[in-house]
Amino acid sequence: MEKLKNSGIEFIGDFNSEEKTIVVVGVARSGTSLVAGVLDKIGVFTGEKSKSPVFEDIKLSTAIENDNEELIDKIIESYNKKYKVWAFKRPSIVKYLEKMHSKWRNPYYIFIFKDVVSIANRNKISMNMNFLENMFYVYNEIGKIVDFIRNNRENINGMFLSYEKVINKPEDFLTNLLKVIKIDISDIKRKEVLNFISPDPVEYLDKTRITKAVGRVDLVSAKKVTGWAKWMYKNEPAEVCLMINDKTVLKTKADKMRKDLKIKKIHPNGECGFEFFLEERLKPYDKLEVKVVNEVKALEFSMKAKKFFIKGNVDRIYKRKIIGWAFYGNQTAEVQLFVNNRLVLSKKADMFRRDLKEKGVHYTGKCGFEIKLDFDLLPDNNVVLKVGEVELPFGEKAKEFFREKNQVI
Repeated sequence: MEKLKNSGIEFIGDFNSEEKTIVVVGVARSGTSLVAGVLDKIGVFTGEKSKSPVFEDIKLSTAIENDNEELIDKIIESYNKKYKVWAFKRPSIVKYLEKMHSKWRNPYYIFIFKDVVSIANRNKISMNMNFLENMFYVYNEIGKIVDFIRNNRENINGMFLSYEKVINKPEDFLTNLLKVIKIDISDIKRKEVLNFISPDPVEYLDKTRITKAVGRVDLVSAKKVTGWAKWMYKNEPAEVCLMINDKTVLKTKADKMRKDLKIKKIHPNGECGFEFFLEERLKPYDKLEVKVVNEVKALEFSMKAKKFFIKGNVDRIYKRKIIGWAFYGNQTAEVQLFVNNRLVLSKKADMFRRDLKEKGVHYTGKCGFEIKLDFDLLPDNNVVLKVGEVELPFGEKAKEFFREKNQVI
């Protein structure tokens, strides 16, 4: 039965040469970054500016795509002198396979293929591409790879990989790759590499989408929300939407001048600020989100912005009990108790407080807390209660504990 199993790996030619250039070939989104990442992690040089999550040699890639023959030869010669084995990965190499074939030193190709529906759907999600049009494009690009192999089958050395099989059988892939490159790695390194092989790597999915934006909500008040936002890979101003309780309330362009962001080199001209002016007053327990349109993640809040939503009070303090309330927007707050600068415990503020609901402080009233202690608090103790980085204020009755030397419960 072993002979009937499909490993998803096939070889062409041989891999006997000690010196070789490993060329990773595949259409964009087919798994080339995974292969290049594994090569990088087992110690193969993948380029001077190659880094996670795509592991591409930008310097050599740019020379190839600009048809700069002199620079191509210079870079390859430099790499050949420094490394017996080095690797190159860039999906656009599909267009230059024939041209570059004679330039590589003992090229060993790793061809990786993934199903076209999966690739087209990923490009639809991450690059806003038309699914059908991209599927046709991917099919044609795969055809170019196959034509190259057909035309050069007599003098090609390499291996063929099924992306799906690599994901499902990473041990088989890694074992065969190490044989090809003739590298031994430790068990610890092997485990690290196998952990890297993932079907949905978070860093890759996040950083390789055209819709990626960055920014922050700097300030929130009852009638105004301000901050900044920009696209990572586009030059035009980002459109920002403000959502309250899961409903889009306002949209605006993030194009207001922010000199501070220009000075800090966060934005080239500083024109990425935004302001929202609210008709109805925002309540601390409202759910507020600010997103760049088409971005999957909401903008993060600064500590100043968070303070609008963190409300609470320490009502009473006894020797072995602390009573109060707190909430963080529409979420249950986690109250941390510090005594003499030491974290003693954390407690969820989820007890029902009818008084707070009736007064309109909280819409459900489920924001109370009662902390019971197994030791005595003393009036000279430094007692602090926090939600996040925000300290809860003490009510007058709570303050009495620190003024009376002989507090009795």
